[in-house]
Amino acid sequence: MASKKNTAAPSADDKLLEWAAERNLTIGVRSAVYISTPITTGPLFVDWMQHKGKYLKKDSSEYETSLKAEVILPNIQRATSVIEMIRWNHTGLIINPTGLDVPGWNQQDYHHFWTAVLSRYAQRAIFLLGWEYSHGCTLEFEIAQRYGIDCIDEQLQPISLIKGINLISEAIERVKTIEGDTETLKKIVEKLQTHKTSSVLKERKLFKDEVLDHLACTSNVAQFVSFGPGYQLRQRFCRIIGYEPNHKFNSPEEAITALLQRAPSKKVNIRSYHPENPEGNPFIKHLDSTEKVISEIKKLAQNRHLHTIVNEVIDESDGGVSGVCHRGLLEFAPDSTPRCVDDEKKDTAILPFKTGMNILKIVYGFEPDLHGREGARIEFSIHPKCQGWNQRHTIIWQSEQRPGEKLKMPAKWPHQFSRLLGDKVFGLITASAAGFPVPRTTVFNRRLFPFTFGKSLGLDQQFITRTSPEIKEPGYYPTEWGWHDPYAILEGRILIPPKRDWGPPPAPLSSVLIQQVIPAVYSGRAFSMDSDQIEVKGVPGEGDAFMLGRRNHENLPKNVVRLVKELVENLKELAGHNSVEWVYDGTVVWIVQLNNISSVFQQKNPGTAVEWVRFNYSKNRIEDFRKKVIELRGSGKGINVIGKVSPLSHLGEIAEIYDVPVTFSHP
Repeated sequence: MASKKNTAAPSADDKLLEWAAERNLTIGVRSAVYISTPITTGPLFVDWMQHKGKYLKKDSSEYETSLKAEVILPNIQRATSVIEMIRWNHTGLIINPTGLDVPGWNQQDYHHFWTAVLSRYAQRAIFLLGWEYSHGCTLEFEIAQRYGIDCIDEQLQPISLIKGINLISEAIERVKTIEGDTETLKKIVEKLQTHKTSSVLKERKLFKDEVLDHLACTSNVAQFVSFGPGYQLRQRFCRIIGYEPNHKFNSPEEAITALLQRAPSKKVNIRSYHPENPEGNPFIKHLDSTEKVISEIKKLAQNRHLHTIVNEVIDESDGGVSGVCHRGLLEFAPDSTPRCVDDEKKDTAILPFKTGMNILKIVYGFEPDLHGREGARIEFSIHPKCQGWNQRHTIIWQSEQRPGEKLKMPAKWPHQFSRLLGDKVFGLITASAAGFPVPRTTVFNRRLFPFTFGKSLGLDQQFITRTSPEIKEPGYYPTEWGWHDPYAILEGRILIPPKRDWGPPPAPLSSVLIQQVIPAVYSGRAFSMDSDQIEVKGVPGEGDAFMLGRRNHENLPKNVVRLVKELVENLKELAGHNSVEWVYDGTVVWIVQLNNISSVFQQKNPGTAVEWVRFNYSKNRIEDFRKKVIELRGSGKGINVIGKVSPLSHLGEIAEIYDVPVTFSHP
């Protein structure tokens, strides 16, 4: 009977073709998120065996009933709940293997089907709690490692190869306590150990185009074609729309022509590198003809023996941002490349990862594809329009495993991104993205599509029209009750500020805000000072006249002062010493403006015993800095860098390598 049923059932390969076609999946284009979850095993199974299962006869109805009730169903219910939460954090196809039921299939059919799905279509695999006990899940982890698929846990934290091996090894020891079968898990560990060995052998050299080829399997990259050094210009890797991955062209000229034709900009850049010295090599921008490109890569490949990567030019001034994700922080800027973090002329935004991700999602209407990559240093760009090989909003330019402790530092502004949004908008959206109470606000910007953030007070609320220049211009631009045409204000046709015929011209408007009005019981301003004292001033009712200096402050109730001080204190971790314009509605203290007044950043907090040595940094002094750091190593002293320098630049990395405390101060 079983054999007849299996004969009638579709083969795993036939079912895979049908399943992939229904979901518009293409072999070689990894776009799905794969969920790996234990069903019949996991910690629940071990606990059940220790307390109940070992007393039941295996394969008996009592054994099967108890196993289903106390292990299988709870595992499925928990997985369903976690998968629903994951859907809120990921866009695109979420593959849940527990939802497939094919009559006539045995375990081997399902295994063949899902391993093929994982290896062909998944850009990321999420392993749910207890996966390390499951034969199927551990095999899927090994496959994911083999194909370079990103592996994360249900908390969206990376699972490295070494971490995975350790988890499975711990599970083996626990399974031994119930005299369970550990042979399969041991074999998986042995396979993973071979991956570990091969990865160590590759660490000595960095082939950037090989990294891109790997990234293209799990991420969106810019279209590119790469060549080896020497006179033959041997093609190595490519990703060009309309061609299979790593399609071999008949000649370098044909490859470059295809890339130029399919690049929306009709331009390309040339990056060059040496595997043993990958940084600091020539970078040639904005070439628009096959002849020019071939001429340049020949010079690099033949005269200097460099590898070359030719990639499409993607407009960096399209309203999106570029930057680096590393060690718990996001650093980025508009109108720039990821190299902005090493450019002292660029003022970058530096934010906690979660807050930064929330801000970018609010502003651009989609979540950047950066979750699960926190264990690496990621160079990225995000774009309002889909770009690149896989036509998505996020492009990953480079990924390097650089483990390190998480950095904590308060947000500072103004910078290029705050100027893009407007100073007032950036302060409010930062507070809102971190979970602080900000009234519902819709922003109309000169360069971006309108976006909304904050908490709604209901449908019957009044509105106020506020203005947000690039940098603060207190009291200069008007604020008016009611709704006024935002674009007419931006064009200077209504609510025109007075002309200024003295001093520097006022900062231009970046945005207009339409904000729900908080019914004010009390309102005012508060700020934290270097002495860690918090001063609170305000008045009963609306605070407009108070803020404009037309009304003196009045005594405030003690409970209001206490609530405002608590708000300002809680904001310190996000924004350092800060200034807040606030409104109290009788229950909640709302933020209607947040300003940053701190200028010092600290990468490590080693304690008060550290003696800080000043270092005035300017361009091209990185070797002087390295020399100074080495001098201070083991001395108990720290280095205070004075200048417009990013903590995520190579200076911060050098100090971290030599374990020297470092602070960054803007002059």
